[in-house]
Amino acid sequence: MNIERSLLEELNLLREQRGMLEQAVKIAEAIEHLHHGLTAVMLLGKATNLISKKAIATFEVLDGQTQMLPSEQLREILKKLEDAVQQKLVTILEISKLADSAFIDVKATVGEERTPATLLREYQKLAQTAVAVRVLLHARGEGTSPVSFAIPESDIRHKIAEIKVREQGCRTKAKQEIAQLVQDADQLLIREDLPEEMQTMLGALRESCQQNLAHMEAGGHLQAMPVSIEIIEVEDTEEAMRWSARPKLHESQQSEERQRDSSSDNGFFGKIKHWAKRLLS
Repeated sequence: MNIERSLLEELNLLREQRGMLEQAVKIAEAIEHLHHGLTAVMLLGKATNLISKKAIATFEVLDGQTQMLPSEQLREILKKLEDAVQQKLVTILEISKLADSAFIDVKATVGEERTPATLLREYQKLAQTAVAVRVLLHARGEGTSPVSFAIPESDIRHKIAEIKVREQGCRTKAKQEIAQLVQDADQLLIREDLPEEMQTMLGALRESCQQNLAHMEAGGHLQAMPVSIEIIEVEDTEEAMRWSARPKLHESQQSEERQRDSSSDNGFFGKIKHWAKRLLS
């Protein structure tokens, strides 16, 4: 029985490491959103003909319906987008001053029910969409003007340089947490008392970790990780952690998936919980 309890302890440690990885990735991803959002702000301050294809290569492509809109309507959309980017810039720069851990804390933004990380993700999308619409209008031969921001360009440029250093540190931390999870999984896989079902699931989890680590080592963006990492809250309020070994979905699809999955506990860490209850009963 002692050996079995030791195995249970190791599985619980794996769950704890999974939580540390989740936090590290969310923080690094938030800083990545901040970096990309401010980079898009810099592009909005340029003449459209100076915006290279390389600069917008990673931007989300405008949907077909938007691309087919009349230029007049696109101009109206662009005006609203640029106004919103201008109005929110000061708030985004204030968020950039927060400590790393505050990025995923809903209490860090006064008067907001969303975390700073969510606000940064939305701002990136807002700014990048504005750039994409401008480029589309330019491709149609329509004239566009650079946006004038209240914050000096030199200040924004300095902030981006500062964020790049910070982002690198957070990426390193995330990679270390992934590597640690792989190491913990390896320690479990050599145990003779590990059930076959757990061996299979641990192998899949390890493979998913390796895919994400390779993606990051190659310089890939965290928001484009090949395998999503999610924490699912279950009805008994105990955290059931799951490694979702499938490509990332659009936000609306992710929401639907979470709603379907929140009533069940069938992921890897959920199975650990149920298996542990049987083990100790």
